[in-house]
Amino acid sequence: MSRDVDAREEPEQRPSRRAVARAAVLLVLAGAVVAFVVGNTQKVPVHLGVTTAHPQLVWTVVGSLAVGIVLGFVGGRGVRGRKAVGGRGRRGR
Repeated sequence: MSRDVDAREEPEQRPSRRAVARAAVLLVLAGAVVAFVVGNTQKVPVHLGVTTAHPQLVWTVVGSLAVGIVLGFVGGRGVRGRKAVGGRGRRGR
């Protein structure tokens, strides 16, 4: 009966070229992120109005990116909402 089990095993599957390429790209991007973090570890002054903080430059960049994404999302959402309420706009009237 063990021979029947062996006969039903699937042939060995190799990863596709697309999967290998995707893994290579992810590895390169991960290396770039590590290099960016290591290269930007010096402390910089950030003036917050009332006080001044001294975070590492990489956290300043990441924080600025996060604020930009949030503001872009909120700002873009407001424009889309107005267009949807107005219907076709002035041309359709």
